[in-house]
Amino acid sequence: MLCVILLCTLGAWQIKRLAWKEDLLAKIAAAQTADPQSHAFLANDLTAQNEWYRGYVHGTYRDDLAIKIAPRTEDGKVGFHLIVPLTLNSGGTVLVNRGWFAQEEDTL
Repeated sequence: MLCVILLCTLGAWQIKRLAWKEDLLAKIAAAQTADPQSHAFLANDLTAQNEWYRGYVHGTYRDDLAIKIAPRTEDGKVGFHLIVPLTLNSGGTVLVNRGWFAQEEDTL
């Protein structure tokens, strides 16, 4: 009897989780189709109302502070993600994932 109650509870939780995830994916899809807007990123501006949106900022990449996150694979190849700080013209810094890069053969 306890197993039946446990399984019913887990099933109800999964249904609630599915509804939450579908809502989240709909918000992300709507944000991806919206026009990008200029935005000044401030620590106190990270609220739920602007959690998902397209935007752009102006600043200078700090390549001297770049971080490689490795190992990461893509299509069976070994590589890394390159994370670079961007110093904003409006002040502050954000981290930008510049993407995945293949590992050079001579550095393996």
